[in-house]
Amino acid sequence: MDFLTKSFCIGLVVFVFTLASTNTFAQGCNCPTPGNCGPCSGGLSGMTLRYNGVVSVLVDVSDQIGIVYSATVTPGTVFSFTGSIPNNKFVGLSITVEVDGLINTTIGTLCSSGVEVGNVYGSFTVISLVSLVNGAVCCPITLTDSTPPVITGCPANQSQFANPSCQASVSWTPPTATDNCTLTSLVPSHPPGSIFPIGNTNVVYTATDVYGNTATCSFLVTVTDNTPPIIANCPANINVFTAANCRAVVNWTAPTASDNCGVQTFTNTHTSGTEFNLGSTTVSYTATDAAGNTATCSFVVTVTDNTPPVITNCPANINVFAAANCRAIVNWTPPTASDNCAVQSFISSQLPGTEFNLGSTTVTYTTTDAAGNAATCSFVVTVTDNTPPVITNCPANI
Repeated sequence: MDFLTKSFCIGLVVFVFTLASTNTFAQGCNCPTPGNCGPCSGGLSGMTLRYNGVVSVLVDVSDQIGIVYSATVTPGTVFSFTGSIPNNKFVGLSITVEVDGLINTTIGTLCSSGVEVGNVYGSFTVISLVSLVNGAVCCPITLTDSTPPVITGCPANQSQFANPSCQASVSWTPPTATDNCTLTSLVPSHPPGSIFPIGNTNVVYTATDVYGNTATCSFLVTVTDNTPPIIANCPANINVFTAANCRAVVNWTAPTASDNCGVQTFTNTHTSGTEFNLGSTTVSYTATDAAGNTATCSFVVTVTDNTPPVITNCPANINVFAAANCRAIVNWTPPTASDNCAVQSFISSQLPGTEFNLGSTTVTYTTTDAAGNAATCSFVVTVTDNTPPVITNCPANI
């Protein structure tokens, strides 16, 4: 090859390099993982290329000292090489890639040359780079895998009732995750079988791939308290008698309430020591927990009137003489009746001003209250004949 031909070829190669070096490709899963790469530093010491041609060719790669790679490659072949000197650094400002003895392209070896993974030079694409100081060179951000993992089978929301400890062990079938590159973890905030408190808890599964892309799946675990409180030592029905005011003060030992999650309120319609009216009254205790579950306890307080009425000023026995008709009209001041509750009736066998026959007659007053308690008062009216007989037509002296 003469000088002019070679110069023309070199110029053509440079022209091709200028047009093609900005092209990129979907490096994706071939990029070094975060933490295992860095920026180019100290110059390039290694490189991996892919041959993009359509026929097999002899490829020779050289730096300023000599050939660093030589082999026949087929379309799609990926091959790696390092520099000439012992520390693998490329010697010179660039390497030359020849195809079947002709210069195909040149690639800069300085970090400032702008060489990046994914660049296309001639018939070759840069697959990876190694720098002298930092090792593997990170891909441009546009080439790094940005596809998050895919989570399938995310559980539906879970609902469960609380146990006696006011919590619940909830299990589910865990979801699965896949990734277009490599999945590194699928971590739940709560594993199946976890103990959950009353209320709503958000469970989150987080999938992470080797490039730090993440995806999440979440569902709600709801633990509900459906256990009502328990009321212990509910009093039995109570029967008492009235006091003088027709009421009764009643005492009892109050019941107690407990709940698996805690009693929020414990109320009652009447407290011990309350004064109750005559009759039957239902006393209720109601316990409520935070979930609105309730329990009730009730008993009946019955106040009975067993105090009979009182009759005052009952007349003393009365003695009278018969009138001309051998009978006598008798008057007296009626007695009065009272009751701690109320007098329902007050009757007498005879009223003042009644005409009594000769002899002794018992007069009775009877009073009754609403409870049927009764009282009586009685006295005797005695009618005596003190009028001597009258003899008529007595003959004159004869």
